[in-house]
Amino acid sequence: MPDPTPPDSRSAALTRMLALRAMGMAVDASPFRPAQGTTRSSMLHAIPAARVLLGDDSPGALDAMADELAGFASFAQASGDAPILTDGQGHTRPVYYPLCVHLMLSALAMQRQHVTQRLGDSWADRLAAFMRPIQAARVADDQMDDEELTAGEVGVLLWNALCELQWSLLTRCEFDGFIAMRLIDRVAGIGGAGGALHPQAHDDTPDRWVYRELTGLHALHLASQVARGAGWAARSAMVAEYHLGHTQPDYTTYQPWALSAFAEGESTAVFAEQQLHDVQTHLAIEGPGGALLPGLLLADASASLDGRIVSVWQRYRFQG
Repeated sequence: MPDPTPPDSRSAALTRMLALRAMGMAVDASPFRPAQGTTRSSMLHAIPAARVLLGDDSPGALDAMADELAGFASFAQASGDAPILTDGQGHTRPVYYPLCVHLMLSALAMQRQHVTQRLGDSWADRLAAFMRPIQAARVADDQMDDEELTAGEVGVLLWNALCELQWSLLTRCEFDGFIAMRLIDRVAGIGGAGGALHPQAHDDTPDRWVYRELTGLHALHLASQVARGAGWAARSAMVAEYHLGHTQPDYTTYQPWALSAFAEGESTAVFAEQQLHDVQTHLAIEGPGGALLPGLLLADASASLDGRIVSVWQRYRFQG
């Protein structure tokens, strides 16, 4: 007899459980230290925001989240246009920064009143520093043609646009929101062969290309939830279907990028189930040092699957 439970519901409970487990054991086990004159920070600072996304509204959790928002803005201001974040094993990727910004903005959207009480009515001015690197990148993106846009870090580009869309909703800046949505439209409309998110160059290794695809799919799917974009949702489903048929599970390793995009599709839910299985295996092998990034991604996926992302961003709409 067929299981009557929707695929995303079957994944949601396990996703939440693994998120709490991973974040509970996560540590910064990086064997590296930044070179003199460079500034780095750990993604551990995003854990309070991720816990708020999972529904933790205890006073301690909310205070920690608000304090990390302010601290993250100070770090971004000191770092200039290229803040570097590390996962629990010391690895750095450009997508880590907008991922953490997204988590913090979503937590802020959920608990704006508490943040206002904690940081004051000038919270937007205090936190604007962590948006400046993203806005600087967008200015450069606006000057690229379609080929240039998809030749680089397409995942980072979509993540930056998502963060700017969220920030513009929070601050009621409709013009910046329009620019962010236009950029997402451009990237979503370019496409690669067979329904992929972006083209693969002849000299591009499969693992690098798939990483960009899945990180980009994650951001595009979130954007469809934040802005209730039916076109972006349909495009996300198309990309997920492509990877179901063309991407081996080992390419996703232990990082469940775009898990909720896969889990929401009846046919692609099996891909999400494999991702969850891979996370469990990885946590058992790598331990606390390998738990940080999966924990953050799982918390984000859980908020997406249980409707928290959609419901919170419904409160923020432009006037026009």
